[in-house]
Amino acid sequence: MLFLSAQDVLAALDCEAAMAAVAEAMRRQEAGQFEMPERTSIEGAAPDSCLLLMPCRTERSISTKLVSVFPSNAQRGLPLIDGIVSLFDAETGQLRALLEGKTLTARRTGAVSGLAIRHLAAPDAKTLGLIGVGAQAVEQLRHALAVRALERVMLYSRTRAESAAFAERFAEEAPGVEFELAKDAGALLDQSEIVLTATTARSPVLPDDPGRYRGKLCIAIGSFEAQVREYPDAVFHDLEACWVDTPHAIVESGELGLPLASGALQAAQIRTLGSELLQAEVGERLEAPQGPGERTRFFKSVGMGLFDLCVAEAAVAAAAQRGLGQTLGEA
Repeated sequence: MLFLSAQDVLAALDCEAAMAAVAEAMRRQEAGQFEMPERTSIEGAAPDSCLLLMPCRTERSISTKLVSVFPSNAQRGLPLIDGIVSLFDAETGQLRALLEGKTLTARRTGAVSGLAIRHLAAPDAKTLGLIGVGAQAVEQLRHALAVRALERVMLYSRTRAESAAFAERFAEEAPGVEFELAKDAGALLDQSEIVLTATTARSPVLPDDPGRYRGKLCIAIGSFEAQVREYPDAVFHDLEACWVDTPHAIVESGELGLPLASGALQAAQIRTLGSELLQAEVGERLEAPQGPGERTRFFKSVGMGLFDLCVAEAAVAAAAQRGLGQTLGEA
């Protein structure tokens, strides 16, 4: 049985490989080629914390991810997210691999957003606004840089020091990019063509002003609870469409459930990103947005076990080819 550490996962899958694995998962989702129970959540002892159980099966593999989400760990100097992914052979039931789950989750979530930017953002988009600069934000930015030639990244977080440290971290990784610390979320919104929220906020972090969202691609990855959201209703005021990584996002996240209940968002406006990938593969690409006068595009990601399974399969295959990881349980 193979064990892949955080470093092994990153070495096995670069951004393009991770996006290819997630794209394969989206194709399987559209074709119904998987079996996946709803994820189970168990509350932790800390406020707003939980442990999630996310199983999935395809014809080749069965996977389960256990992932903890503990927002109060920020005050303890500990990671907000931790976890492990197990990968079994679907034919024999043999445990093939264990993968460090925190890093796999961040990489596959970044890959989902990277695909959204590739297919939904203006091809010549140069500015990204990133709200939240934690561990998830690292992979979000890496994948954004992989699909767009960004020139400027605006940052906003709970403290200016956090944003400054994040910018310093990426100075060597993205030397041609200008990093700017926004004075507030509104300033970031006004100066960004792509806006991405990666926070643990339980209520909107952006202004409730419809005119400020026009012509932008807005991406939300933080909320996965029914009463939690990062964007206000204003983002849906002049909406071209809302894309999701999985239809379950509609019931799982307040990002969509609350505006659907209020009437700010209509069910007919919601599409899956997988459907856009399939259309692009047969040459039917979305028309590129032209700028501030255009309508808003919105993408919501909540993740799913199928993404973890396909990314884990790809990581294990690449690790076997490159001699990565540690073999456990053999005499």
